[in-house]
Amino acid sequence: MKCPTCKSEARRVIYMGFPMWLCQIEYCSTVWGVWSWVPALWFNGAFMEYDGWYLPALWHWLFGKME
Repeated sequence: MKCPTCKSEARRVIYMGFPMWLCQIEYCSTVWGVWSWVPALWFNGAFMEYDGWYLPALWHWLFGKME
């Protein structure tokens, strides 16, 4: 996925349990997706980056590492 602002590569992230995209370029830091309005209301600076499917990543975000 490409950043809509600077067209560089983006990362999949979870913030407050919601899936979003985050630009990899430090000076850009654009966040987008269906839930991207959530950090605009309250942001604590913590994103969890993940690869693969959202549901296993959400499980890890909620309960810790799956064994």
